[in-house]
Amino acid sequence: MGFSFPPPSHFLTLPGEPPVPWTRWYEAFETYISVLAVEDLSAAWKQAMLIHCLGIEGQRIFKTLGAAADYADCVQLLAGHFAAPQNVILQRILFHQRKQRAGESVHQYVADLRGLATACKFGALQDEMIRDQLAEHRNDPKIRERLITAPDDLTFTKAIEIAFKVESAAEFASQLASHAPSQSGLVTQQIRHPPRSLSPVSLHDDSEMKLVGRQRTSARQSCGNCGSSSHATRAQNCPARGQTCRHCGKQNHFARVCRSAPATSPGIRIELVGALSIAVRYGARTLPSFTFHVSRHGADLMGRDLFSALGFTLLDGAGAAILQVSSPWRQQCPTLFSGLGCLSAFNHQPLLNPDVRPVIQPLRRIPLALRGAVSEELQKLLQDGLIEPVNTSP
Repeated sequence: MGFSFPPPSHFLTLPGEPPVPWTRWYEAFETYISVLAVEDLSAAWKQAMLIHCLGIEGQRIFKTLGAAADYADCVQLLAGHFAAPQNVILQRILFHQRKQRAGESVHQYVADLRGLATACKFGALQDEMIRDQLAEHRNDPKIRERLITAPDDLTFTKAIEIAFKVESAAEFASQLASHAPSQSGLVTQQIRHPPRSLSPVSLHDDSEMKLVGRQRTSARQSCGNCGSSSHATRAQNCPARGQTCRHCGKQNHFARVCRSAPATSPGIRIELVGALSIAVRYGARTLPSFTFHVSRHGADLMGRDLFSALGFTLLDGAGAAILQVSSPWRQQCPTLFSGLGCLSAFNHQPLLNPDVRPVIQPLRRIPLALRGAVSEELQKLLQDGLIEPVNTSP
């Protein structure tokens, strides 16, 4: 007799645990027998086919179980040896401990829960138990939140529908995000602008870009004391070591790289706006007439000529020019050099926008340990006339 339907895979080919539990494998074998749809199949043929599908190791174990009178006796012997004992408490513990694995879909998880629930003898509560297990141990917090916040009359079918919709939406959003074009490269190109000194046409010229790169490299590596690119700044072999700058008069650098202001007059003509001749008196020295020249870019109160006429001395200390003068103003007007220097006959008028509504900020709380010192300082400012009390409260 020839059939085109292949039988199920062998139950146990090698020694060890069966890859598929006996109950599940036997259901597949019964399905295969039903698919054949042949009415004249004898019990002896079914028994022979069952023993053939057991595999080499399964056939060896079957021979040790004793003789089987018919097909039903053969199935009973195999089930008694390979089928695990059905402990309801143990099966329910395994059911409640079953959590969704990483990468496992909702339908796969529910199908496995159905298989575990068949041995738990839940009866009419089987669908509700699977629904509660899905809501508790689903690894997606969005699905768990949707199921927990659902009404109490949520059915098992509706729970599966909600979980599948949320899962499908998350997968679709992930696919859209993965196929979206990345903008990081474009943003980087927009931020890294070329130098402003280059024209738009020159950006496409490789030779000019290389020239600019060489100029930047040479400028970055040139010596700051002599300007040479053969050595770094402050090198021992720098020719500017011990030399005096002709620009500022300082040592250890040349005039072409000098970064200081000139110590002597450069001899450049200054454009003047006007002149004023007045008498100048300082202490015991008096100049009957001295001409002040006002330049376009600012006016000096004292020039070098006035310094010389009044006998002032310019001293160079620590490499910087300073003016050192012994003045009698501190003795003649002591009130100007004591206290806080308050102005008299002067009213301060702050600039305020009348369209802006004033806002009073709440006072910051002062720690208890600092309140005494703060009160003393406020009283001192009040006595000095710097602050005054107000009769408003925020």
